[in-house]
Amino acid sequence: MKRIYISMLLVAAIMAGCSRNSARQDKAEAEATTAFTYEGIIPAADSNGIKYTVTMTPASAEDGTFVMEQTPVKEGARAFSSKGFYEEFTDTIVTPGRKYYRLISTVGSDTTYFVVTSNNTVILTDASLMPAPSGLDYTLTLKGSR
Repeated sequence: MKRIYISMLLVAAIMAGCSRNSARQDKAEAEATTAFTYEGIIPAADSNGIKYTVTMTPASAEDGTFVMEQTPVKEGARAFSSKGFYEEFTDTIVTPGRKYYRLISTVGSDTTYFVVTSNNTVILTDASLMPAPSGLDYTLTLKGSR
């Protein structure tokens, strides 16, 4: 009788441990797949700007997928959309320690860079990771969760 009782306790302990592990895994997976969105209007020469909406869905702490919508603020203008993969990286040359996003489009061969300036904002940069020399505002603001 004691043997059966001990066996049942052992099975119950194993099941309880598996249940807790599963709950931790589910929470980690939910956090890793929470999409976040940046939006803003970027200056443009032939219109009142281009509205950027960039939604990123993490696959891990440093990378994931993105969808970027670019809609000119001009009556009748055509919107553009791209999607692909992004990676987060830290600069070691221009501004050591500063975080960036590199968006690599699977449609065409475009690569877009953003510098992370705060928990809520990013700024569009070029491949040299420098802000636009014009001094115009290329900031996008966080709209979704992060």
